[in-house]
Amino acid sequence: MDIGSEISTGIALYYPYIHPRDINRVNAALIFWDRVRRIVPPSARVGEHARDDDDDARLLADETLLIATPPESYEAAAADRFFQHIGPASHAFTIDLNTARELASRNRGIHIEKIGDQVLWKLQQLGLAHPLGEWVSMHGEVGALYMFCLASEMSDAIEAPLLSDSEYDAEIGQAFLFEPQTGVDVTDTLMRAGIRLSGPAELSAIPTKEVAAFAHRRAAERQRFRIAVQGILEVVRSAADPHVLEDYLDKQRGSRSRRLLAITVERWTTQG
Repeated sequence: MDIGSEISTGIALYYPYIHPRDINRVNAALIFWDRVRRIVPPSARVGEHARDDDDDARLLADETLLIATPPESYEAAAADRFFQHIGPASHAFTIDLNTARELASRNRGIHIEKIGDQVLWKLQQLGLAHPLGEWVSMHGEVGALYMFCLASEMSDAIEAPLLSDSEYDAEIGQAFLFEPQTGVDVTDTLMRAGIRLSGPAELSAIPTKEVAAFAHRRAAERQRFRIAVQGILEVVRSAADPHVLEDYLDKQRGSRSRRLLAITVERWTTQG
């Protein structure tokens, strides 16, 4: 989770899948963010849910914590970015129909409505993809790059940092675009200030229903938490001298704001 980006909206964008593969990662995000958006094409949407949601995803959607967001408005810009970068290497990722069917039997691919007609036509012309029903099958690297382009365009437009439970897709997309995560090491910076964010493993024993209740009940405290973290990150970004940064973090370790930020999910959930 990249909290080094703009965080004033209080929303993160989950990708690359319609259905979260690790609900504990979404739950962990909801300790920090107010809501999490996900990319859901219209035909895969049923009310506020996505078709075939599991019970946890449905619960979070019902609680307006997991928000279905259509991709159509962002597809053109995503396609421009995608073809700009895939063009020089497209010959290395051509795929025949039999291979596409084999890949689709193991991993359905990308929902056709996340791509759009013009993009799909060009992918087919380049030999990079084949439509198979509602899904488009392609090599994993191509799919990862496209979803990273789409998610990045949506992230920029709605000011929602990206959240993923697929390190592979994130790393492939960044590598193709030559856009690795840059700047300060956020986790290290927060730990040096005495702040620890609960992760998916720590939340695995906590039911999603309790996480949702906590997210609503402690909304004001979580917002103050984010504002304080944003203040720390802004100082870190602007500190030209490492000694200035170290002095600032030392001060935070002993401050009242640090005590607020050090509150863990275990304490919040047990105290109600």
